[in-house]
Amino acid sequence: MIDWFVVLAPLLILPIFVLMRFIGCDPFTAAPTPPTPPPTYESQVLADTGLLAYWRLGEPAPPAPPAPDPAKAKDEKGFNDGDYITVAPNQAQSALSQGGLSGKADRGAPSSSLLRTETSSMSVDFEGGYVRVPNFGTVMLPHPSFTLEAWVRPKTWQAGTAGTPFAHSVVTLQEIDSAGSIPPRGIALFAQWTEGSLLPPGKSPGYYWSTSIGPGTGTDFPRATIWDKQVVPNRRTYLAVTYDATKSTDQLTLHLGMGGSSSHAGAWGARATPSFTSALSNRLYIGASNLQVPPTENIYGPFIGNIQEVAVYNYVVPFDVLAARAMSNLEPIV
Repeated sequence: MIDWFVVLAPLLILPIFVLMRFIGCDPFTAAPTPPTPPPTYESQVLADTGLLAYWRLGEPAPPAPPAPDPAKAKDEKGFNDGDYITVAPNQAQSALSQGGLSGKADRGAPSSSLLRTETSSMSVDFEGGYVRVPNFGTVMLPHPSFTLEAWVRPKTWQAGTAGTPFAHSVVTLQEIDSAGSIPPRGIALFAQWTEGSLLPPGKSPGYYWSTSIGPGTGTDFPRATIWDKQVVPNRRTYLAVTYDATKSTDQLTLHLGMGGSSSHAGAWGARATPSFTSALSNRLYIGASNLQVPPTENIYGPFIGNIQEVAVYNYVVPFDVLAARAMSNLEPIV
């Protein structure tokens, strides 16, 4: 008796085998493993063992009044959350502060990300409001070397004058003591209107990115300023400050990166050889400055524009690491 299953089974399998060969499949090889996606910006920052604090500033918009707003500016390390602070609108202009602002720090706006690789994330739109992180001076005290980085998108700022050299503060951790010591102790990252005799030869009046670092004594205000590129409004901008306490010169470095149109795209840096004393007890501010030690507060230099991804490290992050993170998230040069 003929076993028809034995006879027909090979004939049934043959067309399947031929078809698979025809469409380019190897019936005996598994499908290729898809490539592993690159690590996210957040995961790269959090993987750094020298990270002290990391405020992404991606919190959602607050609930409608009168509901309370419990949101904090979350520190992804989990130790140094900040408070979102609003101020009364239409504050008067002062020597260092542009006036007539909303007093807000608006968060949760869609399509506000400053990271090209993470378009779904969000930034905070500062216009007089700010973030205040309590007791961060004590966090920094044990670390003589450090790195500070942030992503910003400045809006169009009102021009200053020699008498009103407006400042727009990104991050400040500085203080003066009760005796009014000038210059202050600590570190600040900001842009400031500069003109006249304060400009290097051949430079035009305008806003320039700077970082200042204070010894708390004497009369010198050491700072590093990038004179080769003015602030470009509405342009995604990467900023990083490093201070290397192991060096005897050029300890302070400011890095600036921008992409997009070739007329503005590039990377710039500035160095300085300062004396430095860390702030002892003050709070860290994002989007504004304050030099008074707690509980006194005198806010000035409000930032007008978006800020995101503020991170502080307890060592000098290598330049190639900073550059790789910046280049992957700036607009391609065109």
